Amino acid sequence: MSEAFVAWAHALLQSQERRHLLRKVAQRIMNLHLSVAFNTWLSTVDLHHHQRIVVLKVGARISQRQLSMAYSAWLDFVEHRQRVQRLLRKGLSGITHRLLKQAWEAWGDKVYELQRLCALAMRGLLRTNGRLLKSCFYRWLTQIEFMDSREMWLHRAQLYLARNRCWRCFIAWR
Repeated sequence: MSEAFVAWAHALLQSQERRHLLRKVAQRIMNLHLSVAFNTWLSTVDLHHHQRIVVLKVGARISQRQLSMAYSAWLDFVEHRQRVQRLLRKGLSGITHRLLKQAWEAWGDKVYELQRLCALAMRGLLRTNGRLLKSCFYRWLTQIEFMDSREMWLHRAQLYLARNRCWRCFIAWR
């Protein structure tokens, strides 16, 4: 049972380490994408700022269109990042749950087998004890029968002696 528990604890520790590594990798990926997106957004904002001067000359309509495109691109990137993050979380939890489930089931199987073996041993002991008790009881009965037969033999001998001439000798001897 302790081996199964140690195996379960080891599997739990491994799953925690894997989860930690996956989180670190996912965070690095997210940070990399986030920095690229932020730099893209920053360059777009800088471009927008520089173009604002030109746009004031050309018109407000063109300026609004470019700003909305940059915002749409940023929004698309954020949604994509959230989707990737959700998928990574889903994969990580699936791996973790599968490992924990396998370890838990192995431990449960070990405990069940131990309980089954203990029950079989107990039944064997009860049968052995039952046989011993039965044997002792039959020996006791045999002893009682032997004692009864011995008493009956003595009683018959007394009757025989009483009926015969040796009665007086028997009385004197007794």
